[in-house]
Amino acid sequence: MKTARVLLSLVLFVLPGCGADGDALRADVALVPGVPEAGGAISDRPIDTGVFQGWYGQGSALGHQVTARPGSNYVVVSGAGCTLPERSELVRTGDDLHARFTEEDEVDCAQADGWIAQFTVSADAVRGVRTIGGKPPLAPDGPGTLEEFIPLGSRPVDLRHAELGTDQAQELYRALERAGSTNLVRAGATLESSPPQRRRGFAFVLTGCAELAAVLVVDRTALTAKATGGEGTNCVTANHFLATFTIDRDRIPPDPVLSP
Repeated sequence: MKTARVLLSLVLFVLPGCGADGDALRADVALVPGVPEAGGAISDRPIDTGVFQGWYGQGSALGHQVTARPGSNYVVVSGAGCTLPERSELVRTGDDLHARFTEEDEVDCAQADGWIAQFTVSADAVRGVRTIGGKPPLAPDGPGTLEEFIPLGSRPVDLRHAELGTDQAQELYRALERAGSTNLVRAGATLESSPPQRRRGFAFVLTGCAELAAVLVVDRTALTAKATGGEGTNCVTANHFLATFTIDRDRIPPDPVLSP
């Protein structure tokens, strides 16, 4: 049974046009094996599969993103079987997308293995899609919602994370004051905020160069934040950012480990 979380080689299906209703769309597909079957997502930018896996508590900061292409959308669909599929097709029927997975041989197994397929398709081919596999798409960035992303300047901060609505958040604000961070008024306001009743909120201090946003990586025991949008930039002096997130209580353990 294949369980390693590695990216398989890219497979190109060349199919004529966008296809009639119910035909496979022209698409590239990349498979990530070793994950449980879940829902799907659609995005106008490549989907980080490690972050998406947070929907079922197996998020990873080492997820894979396909290469962005102009005029493309990106669709993640999951599947399961005894072996990885020999062929994967993305099919549109009306306003629904679903995947067809074909295994090379019929194999009996005690437990099916799961995978994620990320399709790169023309944005025109999926315009107006409302469901994936008959269900509303999941958020491509996983179950966490980015609430604030605040530049703090280049001075290091001696605390790295806190839960909103607790004394930890005020301790983090005092750490920002000690460091002489920028945007203290805005940072203070978000650290004083409390999430809605059915959600919890978390703050992280992240380090980078010119990042523009962040995502929350969710696994069964820990929450990790990862800055995004600064790929390919270099800086002599690192910059720091405050990222705050909210997430449904039932998506995380009662006492998650915060990292870094």
